[in-house]
Amino acid sequence: MAQGTPNVGANGSGIADVIRHGKTGYLANNLEEFENYIVRLLKDDDLRAEFGRNARSIAQSYRMENVAKNWGKLYNLTINELYPLKSKGNERKELVEVVKDFARKNPDIHF
Repeated sequence: MAQGTPNVGANGSGIADVIRHGKTGYLANNLEEFENYIVRLLKDDDLRAEFGRNARSIAQSYRMENVAKNWGKLYNLTINELYPLKSKGNERKELVEVVKDFARKNPDIHF
């Protein structure tokens, strides 16, 4: 991805957390889909270039300095917002809403 290469991978844990289906590449549910996605990318230069640009851009979020910043944001969320709410007996759904709001404000962090 960092080289601007679109990806095709199995739609499973790990890989599905990295590839953005229809944006940086494709997630295949079976071998036939895998083959079809590869052929589609090989035949369509514009699509391959678009996915490649998107892949390069998203790969930046996996750089160590960005990962470290994001972990810091998550620790701060936990310590400064979630823990105080939980210790006051707030319901789980209130905590979930805080996390959702955090996720909307930090789209580069993937849960």
